[in-house]
Amino acid sequence: MVEEMILWVYRRHQEHATIEHIVEHVENMLEEPGLTVARPARPPAMVFLDMVGYTRLTEERRDQTAVELVGRLADILHSESIRFGDKPVKWLGDRVMFHFPDPHQAFMCSLDLVDRTPAAGSLLLMWVSTRGW
Repeated sequence: MVEEMILWVYRRHQEHATIEHIVEHVENMLEEPGLTVARPARPPAMVFLDMVGYTRLTEERRDQTAVELVGRLADILHSESIRFGDKPVKWLGDRVMFHFPDPHQAFMCSLDLVDRTPAAGSLLLMWVSTRGW
């Protein structure tokens, strides 16, 4: 069984190396005549925010209180994200996604939002991602 596993790992490694080699050659061939778009030196970033306890809030204090809280939070999120160079991309109930062209701005905006949201009476769970771009 160990021998089969080692052989499988070797084959997967070979497959990965071959595909990487092919893709690199195709990219080089496309770059020569100028058919590719230059990649940014710094990748863009996505920021994801989620209000903690929103469902419990609606159950305990009813929907009107939750709507008011989300309204105050939306005002803060909108103004802060614009101040740092972007705006919310997508709202999903008590969650929001932002896109920033610069990861540094995404990070700074996130820190600022953490400082400002207790004033709105909420707690945010957030993360910044620059992977996959």
